[in-house]
Amino acid sequence: MMLNQEIELRKINDPKLIQNDVLRKRAARGFAPISQPFLVMYDGTEAALEVLDLYEPPDKPLSIYQIYVDEKLREKGIGSKILIKIEEFGRGKGYKKIVLRPKPLDKSTSALELTKWYQR
Repeated sequence: MMLNQEIELRKINDPKLIQNDVLRKRAARGFAPISQPFLVMYDGTEAALEVLDLYEPPDKPLSIYQIYVDEKLREKGIGSKILIKIEEFGRGKGYKKIVLRPKPLDKSTSALELTKWYQR
């Protein structure tokens, strides 16, 4: 079932402000000099986390490092909406290309498995 609600992206500067334990921990691990986590809100709820590697456009691509949707909200189209928002964000910042560079945060999932998930 697809959700008809819109999503909102919020830039994260301090993961401690995230209420959802899983999203907070993933955001804290997603901080790097070039990486920027975003909290995805759906209907006032912390629904997902995305982490983008923000290189200088237009010479470098916008890189998707991670998208994680809360387990209770999966299979509802939120991931697809996040990808659309990433495209809009990238165009607005002058990126000419978006690439997928998934990086597993734990040993339970491989980079290949993550890539296959994004291709669905």
